Amino acid sequence: MDLIGRERFAALASDNTGNTKLGRELAQAVVPTIIIVPDSCHNLSNTVKDITKIEYFVDCIGRMRVIITHFSHSSYSPTHLNAMRVVDAINKGLEAIGRTRFGTIYWAGYSVIRSLPAIVILVKTGGKFAWFTQLREYQGFELQLQQLVHILEPIARAIKCLEGLEVTVGDVYKLYVAITAVLRDFLEQNSLSLPKEVQEEVCSIINRRYDEMIHGPSGDLFLAGFFLDPGKCFVSLHAGSLLNSVQSMSKVPCCSECQRTNFRPRQLRHPVLRPLSSLTRIFGIPCQLTLKSGHFYFTFSRRNCSRVVMRLHSSAIRRWLTS
Repeated sequence: MDLIGRERFAALASDNTGNTKLGRELAQAVVPTIIIVPDSCHNLSNTVKDITKIEYFVDCIGRMRVIITHFSHSSYSPTHLNAMRVVDAINKGLEAIGRTRFGTIYWAGYSVIRSLPAIVILVKTGGKFAWFTQLREYQGFELQLQQLVHILEPIARAIKCLEGLEVTVGDVYKLYVAITAVLRDFLEQNSLSLPKEVQEEVCSIINRRYDEMIHGPSGDLFLAGFFLDPGKCFVSLHAGSLLNSVQSMSKVPCCSECQRTNFRPRQLRHPVLRPLSSLTRIFGIPCQLTLKSGHFYFTFSRRNCSRVVMRLHSSAIRRWLTS
């Protein structure tokens, strides 16, 4: 760094393995102006890994691996499966699970669900797929696989988005909010009858990984990037100037205890998704959240400070994942 020039380094990005974590902390201790940026894809991949280790899903994932391994190694079965796919208009086959890319578990599970009707027709008797002929075991496997895929879907799709070339720190924040939004709706509706204890484990994992990423060594980097992104946030001023507002906000110390209360909930919720008229603090400034005509309105107000209203479409988060 000294050879190139310390002033040329703005941030250090890495995953949270022991060596890289220590290296970036030592570098920041020497050069305090450097911002530490954790690897969001690695964080989400570890989130998937933690969810797949839940005891409830272990048997389901094991059987899914057996199915994929059999059809990838056999020379006879894939031919018949491909023929059945043509008959049933299934455009894609089974996908393999990567050893270290845990997000591929979702894509593999989705491919098994997609091909399951054809596989059931091919499986007749005996062997490693004998449980296919047992109605209760087969229905239990299908239900658990559906539950697992629904939980992993927003995380896996967010990983795909974050692997893009033009991703900003604001996009990271938006996608983490989107994950909590989608999973919160899924767990509240619970249309697939996920057991309560499994829901609590999933909530605990999501909240822990969210805190690790958003409230980690990068501080308010992701929140600031989301708030200041001109391409995705519509900002209008009702009084004064934007410059005065930003200057006033920058002088107010951040209230860490209030942030911890609002951004680290026991349940899957977030300031963007909280009930109407709820109060929080962003950059230490009181924030009023309201919903009007399908839009979220963030109102920042302070004595002798301009009023800033940031408008976001309430459905923009889900469109980001499904587009």
